[in-house]
Amino acid sequence: MTEGEIAPLSDQAMKELRWAYKQLEHPSLASRLSNQLAEPLEELIELLPQTWQVRIDETLKANTYRTVRLGWRKRTAVADN
Repeated sequence: MTEGEIAPLSDQAMKELRWAYKQLEHPSLASRLSNQLAEPLEELIELLPQTWQVRIDETLKANTYRTVRLGWRKRTAVADN
């Protein structure tokens, strides 16, 4: 193969690519519902005083970080066993 050419994908890789494309193009019901529910909450938060908005944002970021960190630790612990 020369430089710039793209290697053909295996049948399994094509199957996985099609699946991923379908997932991205057609979000799940849960994803669509969460988007619909988030919109009014975002509008409500915008009505709060700026200091409250900042506090909510900081709290959500901190909790998201903790959740990801905990998930990573559990993933690592499972991989070690």
